[in-house]
Amino acid sequence: MEYGEATVEIHKDAIKPASRVLLVDDLVATGGTMLAGVELIRRSGGNIVEACAVLEFTDLEGGKKIRANNVPLFTLLQNDGSM
Repeated sequence: MEYGEATVEIHKDAIKPASRVLLVDDLVATGGTMLAGVELIRRSGGNIVEACAVLEFTDLEGGKKIRANNVPLFTLLQNDGSM
C-alpha cells in the first residue's frame, strides 16, 4: 500500500493447481494489491490468464509493474492523473 500496510489472504484450497484464473480489481494505482494477488495465485499453483480493472492510473505505473510480471492487464479506463 502507498500509505500503510495490509494483508491479502486466500484460502489454501481456493485455487487448484493448474487452474486458469482471472484476477479482477476495481482499480490499478501502484499495483500493490494486484501484485499481491498474483503472488498468491501463483503460489497456489494457479495460472493467471488475465487481470482486469475498471480504472488504471497510468501516472503511478502499477499497470507497468503488473505487465512486467507477465500478467496481461485489461482496463476499461485509463487516467494520467490530470483529471
